[in-house]
Amino acid sequence: MTSTASPDSQFRTAVVPAAGLGTRFLPATKTVPKELLPVVDTPGIELIAEEATEAGAGRLAIVTSERKVGVMAHFADDPVLEGTLEDRGKDILLHKVRRAPGLIEVVDVRQDEPLGLGHAVAQVESVLDADEQAVAVLLPDDLVLPFGILRRMSAVRAERGGSVLCAFEVSPEEVSSYGVFKVEDTDDPAVKKVLGMVEKPAAEDAPSNLAAAGRYVLDRAIFDALRRITPG
Repeated sequence: MTSTASPDSQFRTAVVPAAGLGTRFLPATKTVPKELLPVVDTPGIELIAEEATEAGAGRLAIVTSERKVGVMAHFADDPVLEGTLEDRGKDILLHKVRRAPGLIEVVDVRQDEPLGLGHAVAQVESVLDADEQAVAVLLPDDLVLPFGILRRMSAVRAERGGSVLCAFEVSPEEVSSYGVFKVEDTDDPAVKKVLGMVEKPAAEDAPSNLAAAGRYVLDRAIFDALRRITPG
């Protein structure tokens, strides 16, 4: 199926890696995927789908594993539940239940082994249309509010090409918890050119205070790069 998207978006497919074990949230994630843990009353994966839709994506490719099939079930219709809510006049709950399946086209991409983020993203190439030149990647661990950063990143790619990564400023005490970019300035104070990245550096070794957030607009050339490295 050919995906559709907003005409001003640089990507049609948004990728959500969701095959991980969710170890940081154990024991809650022993039976419930972390992507389904609620933010107030809405599962995190639904907020991610909403963000992708708002940014112009027409398809959400969720990378899952055998034990994470419940993530896809959240986007499926449930006629029995919906009928029961309708019969009982619970219109607000009915609207909430029907919301996720109507947000965006969702496809399931399997990652049979947990071989890292790059390997997860690589699995999505098989579902892309031939003319898709970029994909968005949204890490479900990170909620970026208010929505809008992916549209801004899409505009930067339209102007400058290549891949666009989201960064945010952190304090020296926090840099050791993040991947930190080495950058140089451009003619736009809000846009930096990435020269490299250091994973979880000590404060004295950090090349900047700009840490990677879980939002990426990746040129399709990323798949060629991933084929040249060993998953792990």
